[in-house]
Amino acid sequence: MPPSIDGWKNMASNTPSARLFPLSVRLRVVLLALTLCLGLWLWQLPGYWGATGFAFALSLWQLGRLEQSISQERQRFQQFLVALKQGSSNDFIVQSYAPPDDMLEAYQQVSHALNAQKTDQATQLRYYQTLVESSPVPLFSLAEDNHIRLHNHAARHLLPNLTRCQELKQFGLPFATNITALQPGERQLLLFNDGTEQRQLMAQMTCLTTGQGSEKLFSLLDIQRELETAQLQAWQDLVRVLTHEMMNSITPIASLAKTAHNLAQHMQATVPTPDEDLRDLQDATATVARRADGLMQFVQRYRSLTLLPEPKIQTFSVLDLFQRCLSIFQPMHTSQHITCAIECQPKNLTLAADPHLLEQVIINLLRNAQQALEQSEVKPGAIRMQASINNKHELTLSLSDNGPGLESTKLSDIFLPFYTTKPQGAGIGLALARQIMTVHGGSITASNTAEGGAKFTLTFYGQKSI
Repeated sequence: MPPSIDGWKNMASNTPSARLFPLSVRLRVVLLALTLCLGLWLWQLPGYWGATGFAFALSLWQLGRLEQSISQERQRFQQFLVALKQGSSNDFIVQSYAPPDDMLEAYQQVSHALNAQKTDQATQLRYYQTLVESSPVPLFSLAEDNHIRLHNHAARHLLPNLTRCQELKQFGLPFATNITALQPGERQLLLFNDGTEQRQLMAQMTCLTTGQGSEKLFSLLDIQRELETAQLQAWQDLVRVLTHEMMNSITPIASLAKTAHNLAQHMQATVPTPDEDLRDLQDATATVARRADGLMQFVQRYRSLTLLPEPKIQTFSVLDLFQRCLSIFQPMHTSQHITCAIECQPKNLTLAADPHLLEQVIINLLRNAQQALEQSEVKPGAIRMQASINNKHELTLSLSDNGPGLESTKLSDIFLPFYTTKPQGAGIGLALARQIMTVHGGSITASNTAEGGAKFTLTFYGQKSI
């Protein structure tokens, strides 16, 4: 804060310029006027040409000195304005310059206004920086020299250590190609792969022009979980409607088929010599009744996709969860010569979730791995269960095998309800696993290991500590 007017006056009174400049100007003006008057008087007297010339020369010299003094004062005033702009006007007044008393109040008002403006600008800058930094949407800019700046924590979390445009390829060549081809105001859904999981991001680009040149500002919105939730909700609604209508139609058909079958049996028992048509009728009604029961069981199985209970969150040991699930398959693995390894880093890793629902997911994945290894030519079969904190400080569980792996063209379809690659499969297990992960605020992804086997990864967002 600048000093008060009295304080500035006290500082100004201690400087030579404050004491001498006003008096010096007055004295120089008086002496200049006297010298000019003397010169004019001598110019009227004959014979005093030398004295007259000297008087006028002295007047010119005094005028030059006066101009020089005013010029120096003007330069000091300019230096004072620069110091005022830089916020060091107080030190400059003490050391170099002291304005006249009648100007101190105006200078103080200017200084107050400038300091208030700087304080307001600094406050607004900190406010906007806090807004950008705390934004959940990753923001980064691409300069004309292909240099990338990460503007907030979300961007540094999603794109760690990214500095050049060429480094975008590490998240997938299609991602790097499509995001740099975005036009101003255009939005596009991009596939993003950070090496641990693959998800969809909504990207948008805006052009910015600053004093340092033009930049492209990109925003990346992670909508993977929203898409999965909306997709699962759509499937649930569809299954709910279909099962309702199918049950309404199948139930009376099954009842009538059983009644017709019972009547045919009764007729065959009461007729002494049943003919061939009666036997055919009995077989037909038995087939219809059996198929009706099968369809009802089929529909009941699919209703499980819409009847998932609310998760009961508990904190439990991940290692204990793995061991409980593995104990169910251990005898079968032993008979089929399948080895299973458990890796948990750290060993005391804990998870807040519904243990019963997660057991259902892991058991289903273990069953799929076992069935894949039965058809694999690689012997002996091996299953690996891993738990760790990834580079984004998120808890992940993974299950992989050394079987034939998954077809890359079908990776995006295997979590869809009713989709299956097994001859006797129902297409429910993985769809239900994804639904369980969604209600836990996480995701499940499928990939192939470097050795070629299948790998499923469960990621729990928000659970970043043990």
